[in-house]
Amino acid sequence: MQTKILFNEGDGLNAMRELVAWAEELHLCYAWATSRGGRAPHWKALDIDKVQRAVIGVHFAQTEPKVLQALADADVLRVVADARGVYHPKVMIGVRGDHLRALVGSSNFTAGGFPAGAGNVEVNVLLEGERVDEPLATLLTFVDGMWGDDRTFEPSQEWLDDYEEAYANRPPHPVVPPPPGTEDHEPTL
Repeated sequence: MQTKILFNEGDGLNAMRELVAWAEELHLCYAWATSRGGRAPHWKALDIDKVQRAVIGVHFAQTEPKVLQALADADVLRVVADARGVYHPKVMIGVRGDHLRALVGSSNFTAGGFPAGAGNVEVNVLLEGERVDEPLATLLTFVDGMWGDDRTFEPSQEWLDDYEEAYANRPPHPVVPPPPGTEDHEPTL
């Protein structure tokens, strides 16, 4: 099994692009997902036709409704909206026969999570190996478990419409004042 640590700006996005291009099927578990109106590089790199399962969180109404709608239209979406705690994984698994690649780390499925000039600092691990390799088998079991977990549900169109309204009305992110002498730098979310 191979392991690669990704922490340089753009490494996560490049690894994600390669994983998507290589895979025959994809499985996603993300706390939040956005597409910047379908324009973000990470979203453009995702081949929805390859996605078999996507378990996406909507806590704090941070996931973009367009992403949920696209995944729901592909009939591959389950949502976590449970108040028992924040759903916070960041996992993408690509499958090609008995071979797996998994991207795991701090990146949400957002433009900030897969920065190419976005400014976020992220650390991810790319795992590559066989379906029977323990870390990869465990991650696939995790996705299986989340797909069937009682905290997840397949959203109806009515629920998606209600969520879109909640997303539009969510409070703005608080802005923390910059440290003295750095006023020229804008915070990036």
